[in-house]
Amino acid sequence: ELKHLPQIIGGLNKESTSRAAEIFSKFVSEVIIVDSLESAEMIKALNNSYRDVTFAFANEVALICDKFNLDAHEVIKNANWGYSRSNIPFPSPGVGGYCLTKDPYILVDAAQKRGFSPKMISSAREINELMPKYVVGQIEKFCKSIDKNLSDLKIFILGFAFKGWPETSDIRFSPTLDVLSMLKGKNNNLVGFDPVIKSSIIQTLGVKYAVYEEGFKDADCIIIMNNNPDFGKLDIASLLSTANKPVLFFDAWRLHDLNTVLALDYVKYSNLGFDTI
Repeated sequence: ELKHLPQIIGGLNKESTSRAAEIFSKFVSEVIIVDSLESAEMIKALNNSYRDVTFAFANEVALICDKFNLDAHEVIKNANWGYSRSNIPFPSPGVGGYCLTKDPYILVDAAQKRGFSPKMISSAREINELMPKYVVGQIEKFCKSIDKNLSDLKIFILGFAFKGWPETSDIRFSPTLDVLSMLKGKNNNLVGFDPVIKSSIIQTLGVKYAVYEEGFKDADCIIIMNNNPDFGKLDIASLLSTANKPVLFFDAWRLHDLNTVLALDYVKYSNLGFDTI
């Protein structure tokens, strides 16, 4: 993305700004020069905090939809349809990565030191940090519905990178790590896969590495945690047929056709907002 996104340059003085801009101009599409270091840093924090707030709005919609058992993805898609003033993102099982989990706190802290306490940015972080707890809550709800202990389940997790698209091999502050931390100590049969994460990295997290067929086989829960396009290309009906019955299929990004999955009477389904548990 560095090569395609405009880069903000602010320096201590005109000479340092000019030299930095000259370097970046060699490999980025556009350089935007601002008048100070503080302005450049504010723009970075502003962009990342804005995205975090918009994602939090979508995630709060999902939490509201959950109370009415409505499919938040479908609700948001139709709210946006043909309405140019509405551009609500889709909800997610958490907002991770090195920047969006850090920069809102930096912006809030900097403002507080100058005598102002931002409310919206702080609340957005709280909402986004709730989402991995929602995922675990759905697994626990499934356990209760089938009268089974969490410790007895085989849980197959798809997606360890903090985002699936554009693809990245970065797992820093991934919502999946939050889910794992909540499940560890309660379950010792965690299995995982990510097409861009090395098996050795997944194994260092205390998770058994398995490709699709092995992961789905005899699984009690299948959880899709990021929107890597590969996950949407799976023959989901065929793979789910190899899982234990009943099985929880948590399609957090709504990558698979709802009617196809609901036609499988042994599947307990969940996305963000709607479930059949």
